[in-house]
Amino acid sequence: MTKEHINYFIYARKSTEGEERQSLSIDGQLNDIQQIVKRENLTVIDTITDIASAAIPYNRPGYTEMIRQIKKGKATGIIVWHVDRLIRNELEDGELRWMLQTGIIKSVWTPNREYRSHDNALLISIEASMAAQYSRDLSAKVKRGNKQKYELGHPLGPARLGYLNTKFQNHGTNYLINDPERFHLIQKGFRMLLTGRYNIMQVVATLQEMGLRSRGTKRYKSAPIPISTMYKVFTDQFYAGYFTRNGTTYKGCYTPMITLDEFDKIQFFLGRKGKPKHHKHDYAFTGFITCASCGCFITATKVLKHIKALDQYKTYVFYHCTKKRGRQNCAEKHYTKEEDMEAMISAELAKITLKPLFAEWAINAIKEDSQHEIELRQKLLESTTQYLRKINNEVERLLDLRISGEISEETYSHKKNEREQMSLRVQERKNRLQNQIDDWETQFNDLIEFSKTAIEKFNLGDVHIQKELCDTLGSNWILKGKKLMFSRLEWFDTVESLITHFDEETTGSQPIKSYADYRQSTGFNVGILMLRRLREQIATFKQKSTLNFPTSRKNMGLHP
Repeated sequence: MTKEHINYFIYARKSTEGEERQSLSIDGQLNDIQQIVKRENLTVIDTITDIASAAIPYNRPGYTEMIRQIKKGKATGIIVWHVDRLIRNELEDGELRWMLQTGIIKSVWTPNREYRSHDNALLISIEASMAAQYSRDLSAKVKRGNKQKYELGHPLGPARLGYLNTKFQNHGTNYLINDPERFHLIQKGFRMLLTGRYNIMQVVATLQEMGLRSRGTKRYKSAPIPISTMYKVFTDQFYAGYFTRNGTTYKGCYTPMITLDEFDKIQFFLGRKGKPKHHKHDYAFTGFITCASCGCFITATKVLKHIKALDQYKTYVFYHCTKKRGRQNCAEKHYTKEEDMEAMISAELAKITLKPLFAEWAINAIKEDSQHEIELRQKLLESTTQYLRKINNEVERLLDLRISGEISEETYSHKKNEREQMSLRVQERKNRLQNQIDDWETQFNDLIEFSKTAIEKFNLGDVHIQKELCDTLGSNWILKGKKLMFSRLEWFDTVESLITHFDEETTGSQPIKSYADYRQSTGFNVGILMLRRLREQIATFKQKSTLNFPTSRKNMGLHP
């Protein structure tokens, strides 16, 4: 069959409506195709165009209709600017090659060559595969580039209301800027909602009176913005400086109109209870306190209240039972303010807070009292080291005797094993002595430092420091009737008694003002006994982190 006996469809396609993104527009493709028609004297029965991506199967209505007409026999040829305009996915690629190889399609023309069913099926298959691979590679590159832009804080796509896209020629260099006509108006709307005195309709009406209108385009003129659109604006955390793509939230590098806290307050006013939020709150007293009634964990709730006298909104945090054991009724109905929780713990920390002068006296006294013991342990350590050296020398002599043949292999192995077992035990004892010498003073000083600064750190520290200090105080924390109870550490009583002792020594009929005077006083022996008890309590327990000792079983209620 000659070319004149084949009826052709002309097919042209581009992926998007933005002509600046296309290597050649549809009009440009059709102009090149017309030159082929004239040059080869081809018969054309129809021209079909699509504005859609070929990477997605069956995404182009024009192409699908053209294939259907070819299968009916209305035409047996296609004229196209390039093979990748026809196919860029495996499903439609396989269908087109099958139609070409079976003769349903007899000819495919491009500006450079003709593909016939009997000679060039392999060539069009290769070019189609290259087009499909190019589409996959392009998709991966675009996704990777988009993710990098997101991580840098640049949301892609048309700018939200109140912002504008820059229009630099270099691809990938554009970013968001404030819309000089609308940014301050949208921000004004957020500020009005923050007062709690206006609803959405009142805010939108005010902004329209101030001249707020949509951005005009080539297709649509500038117009008043409907309430539904403004509701989306006021509930979009994009305006608080964060945007979400593919389930991940990114911090934007553009200028936010409000803060996240302000955004949450606006959601509360709009009846959305602070949603949507991108972050979670950290509370100092959650995760380790349980309910005295049902044993569930205590959680915290942040509440925004309107203070009518001041016409202001204030945030409160309340602690209460999670009540997660549904089958068990919890009798605990109280909500405890965060300020009350802090006050109860501060009161207990105040009981063990050593004055700097008392802390200095305690360290000096225990050093003097322990000096003799340190010297004895040091001598014991030296003798242990010498004994260990003697054992190692005996092992070496045994080896010499075995090499010279004076003792048998059996005797050597038996005596060597005895010496090695003895060496292990002596080494363990040496290490224990060394740790006792090195650790006790550091541990004691850490405890005194904790008692001196704990309340200050608690009052000035963040939630993580406050939680760590509570862990240091004790364990088994429970909340009952707005009162905290916990199993306190053994050293708690001793430190509290020591503080009482120092207060009595410095406020009596003959108050002591210096450590030298205290050293000569009759109360010094009482203080030394307390310090020795405290030292032994510290030496008895191993540190878990800083000063987290095991607890005693004595429960004590905290009184606010």
